[in-house]
Amino acid sequence: MKEIILILLLTCGCVSIPEAGIVTEVIDGDTFKLSTGERVRLLCINTPENGEPYFKEAKDFLENSISGKIVRLEVDKTNLDDYRRLLRYVYVDDILINEVITKEGLAEVLIIKPNIKHCDKIKLAEKIAQEQKKGIWSVNHAGYPEDTLMFQTAVVTDKSKSHHVALQ
Repeated sequence: MKEIILILLLTCGCVSIPEAGIVTEVIDGDTFKLSTGERVRLLCINTPENGEPYFKEAKDFLENSISGKIVRLEVDKTNLDDYRRLLRYVYVDDILINEVITKEGLAEVLIIKPNIKHCDKIKLAEKIAQEQKKGIWSVNHAGYPEDTLMFQTAVVTDKSKSHHVALQ
């Protein structure tokens, strides 16, 4: 019931919550749109791009987790990326979605400095997924299950160069 009241208040413009919003569209595993039209990019993670293994699973997981829901958005040091997307840690209730999608093996850690507030927690989730060979950690760079993993953790200081790093 409280969600319905909050949705009505948010949509009528009667109240403004600066770091919350209603998710209207999931673009991929780490990007979505709010009812305001703003696009949000999850901080400290990177999910497979369209055409890569586990793209659909990552997108579906994010859709099931946040689509149509009110999310709480937490900023770190940088407000926007080069594509004018809000850079945020995203919560449903008290669950950090950035961490959960990583623990499911559907995202790798991607640190875009200086945004590091929750990256240690997300790195731990990645380590668990790697140890359990879940999702992206169960395939090699060609997309076939083998001992060679597809991704590795990346630290990016130039935010315009974020991408998956395939192991050789």
